Amino acid sequence: MTRWLLLGGVALTGGALLFAHPPRLQPRLWTLRLPGTELGLAVADLDGDGRKDLAVAHMAAPDSAARQVSVFLHRSDDRIRFDPEPSQVLNVPEDACAFAAGDFGPAAGSEVVYLCPTRLVVVNRTGMQTELGPFPGFFDYPEDGALPEWDLAPDLDADGLPELLLPTKEGYLVLGRTPDTQLSTRGSIELPAKDRFGPAFETKLLNRFLSSSSRLRRVVVVDVDADGDLDLCAYRDAGLAVWLQREDGSFAAKPDRERELDLVSRDEGEGEGSQAFKNVRLELRDLDGDGRADLIATRIQGEVGVFSSLRTQLIVFRGGAEGFDEAHPTTVLNFKGMAIDPEWVDLNGDGRLDAVVSTFRMDMLTNVKRAVLESMTITYNLHLQGPGATLGEDAAFSLDVDVPLSALERNGGSRAALFSAELTGDGVRDMIAREPDGGLVIYPGALDGDEIVFDEADPLRLKIYRCLPPLAIDLDGDGVDELLLEPFGGDGPVHRTVRLVAVSK
Repeated sequence: MTRWLLLGGVALTGGALLFAHPPRLQPRLWTLRLPGTELGLAVADLDGDGRKDLAVAHMAAPDSAARQVSVFLHRSDDRIRFDPEPSQVLNVPEDACAFAAGDFGPAAGSEVVYLCPTRLVVVNRTGMQTELGPFPGFFDYPEDGALPEWDLAPDLDADGLPELLLPTKEGYLVLGRTPDTQLSTRGSIELPAKDRFGPAFETKLLNRFLSSSSRLRRVVVVDVDADGDLDLCAYRDAGLAVWLQREDGSFAAKPDRERELDLVSRDEGEGEGSQAFKNVRLELRDLDGDGRADLIATRIQGEVGVFSSLRTQLIVFRGGAEGFDEAHPTTVLNFKGMAIDPEWVDLNGDGRLDAVVSTFRMDMLTNVKRAVLESMTITYNLHLQGPGATLGEDAAFSLDVDVPLSALERNGGSRAALFSAELTGDGVRDMIAREPDGGLVIYPGALDGDEIVFDEADPLRLKIYRCLPPLAIDLDGDGVDELLLEPFGGDGPVHRTVRLVAVSK
């Protein structure tokens, strides 16, 4: 079943909520005010009450170069989820490159930790600072004074306390703690900064409307051997390196396993001719919930500018005790055009991760097409997972979205539709579509046999300023997601806010 969605023609302004008729979803909006432009956001239970709170990084004032982190505590009153003003404002060290929020210290509640090139600065609920180090950190300073959240802070050994993976010139330090101690070094893995990981040609093409990460030394945290503890992996050169977690929570310096992947080594060449394009991107996820990571490859091959020649394959190899059997993939899906890395979401509530694949025509990126056409089409395909990490060949839902090229140029990319939010409590994901002026439309999802349908007759329109793609997260543990809306660029008054949308039936 294919749908067509035209994102245009609806004029929305202001910061309130708008819907044309009473929908079955009733929204509420909270606006959290900041003294300066928002820079980054972390979610954690900061006061130990079981509800998730917000730590928001921002400039200290519109004309200030200083940075701060404001803490907004989640209140127990559903009518006032968050106060508009922060309960605490923390100063940010001048040399901070990133921050994280979590239980990083022995004091009650959680802490905010700043990652600096030579040290860590941990701040608890009372505002007391603890400096840890020195550590040989290896960071790039973020652009425009930004302070992004550091997301390499997993609970590796399932003891309820997060570890911290700190990048160094030679690899990563693994920092952890016990309930009564501060963070300290548990070991390190060798992953030299001079090594490049992933295909070197990956970013040559995507320089007009689309952005792409270069995948240098990024480690992936996933359980490879199904022992319940998380391991570390890196995709480098034409292979996969794996560091297995030991019983004491440490890791060997060198990989426990490293093997070349035939799929990558066959396709890593740049092809023939100046417009030839070959690309293999890898991902590790436990798709079927068996406790062991599966390998997902997105393989793109063809000629730039010739739509009929460009093809994408999505290939899934189920993980086993001996690794991945490349001769026998569990799924091979073929798509016309170029596909972005799939998103993995449990769309129908069966506990297995399903694939959201978006494809687009590469010939839309040529100057000739830009001069003639005003929009490009992005196609979303939703494939449900069956037994044994197999994906259905036929999409359970398909959607063609017409996206203005001006929006792609202005924003450096576009996510015209999202399928990650569960807003009604029925276990089925809902669709959130973006309108050209920044407004959002929510279409409730439902199951119709083997297909997913979205209620086009009763959508909910949110009248808001332009924002980054919404972050869908269950803040209070009731099984229903809330939407966190961060502002997109700029330094005006609207960029000194974070908005929270909670939807109830």
